[in-house]
Amino acid sequence: MRLKNRDLLRAMVIVQEDVDTARKTGRPIPASKTPQRALADRAGVTGGFINHLTSGRRKSCEPRTAERISEALQIPLDVLFDSDETHGRSKKVSPKK
Repeated sequence: MRLKNRDLLRAMVIVQEDVDTARKTGRPIPASKTPQRALADRAGVTGGFINHLTSGRRKSCEPRTAERISEALQIPLDVLFDSDETHGRSKKVSPKK
């Protein structure tokens, strides 16, 4: 499934920008933000995988992984992800005989 709202994911997960801002300003990172490692553990993926989604290096994942991420963040699946078919990818078609 394709990540359709990277900014929303970044708003819900602690990213490097949050850490840098907290260091510069002395203000704490909002408690409502989930650490990437915690999200990864709950979703059954690596921290690097979540980092790649939040940074834009990765834009899609398997449907079950998208479901687990959405469940871990307690938001509806369709808020963060679209099926690949909605982005111009077609379903596999069996060759004609």
